[in-house]
Amino acid sequence: MFQKNSNEITFMKNTLIVITLTLLFITNVFAGPINSYISEGYKIVNEETISANDTLYFNKVFTLKKKNNILICTVRFSGSGNLRDVQCIEP
Repeated sequence: MFQKNSNEITFMKNTLIVITLTLLFITNVFAGPINSYISEGYKIVNEETISANDTLYFNKVFTLKKKNNILICTVRFSGSGNLRDVQCIEP
């Protein structure tokens, strides 16, 4: 049987932990703007998915509203579902 020494196993475990934590951190950084608006009292009033056949990306557009204030947040994903970018604007 193939046996690995404990240093190799420890290295692989640490590498996996670093990759996992990095991905979790990146996802939370991108989701932050929408979550902060929701915590300020904005409500999601509309959600729409927009994609084109000739691209590897798709967008989710969220319309947020708080009293008379409206925000439009576009969240861009890769074709595999990885979060790429978040932009919020006030029209």
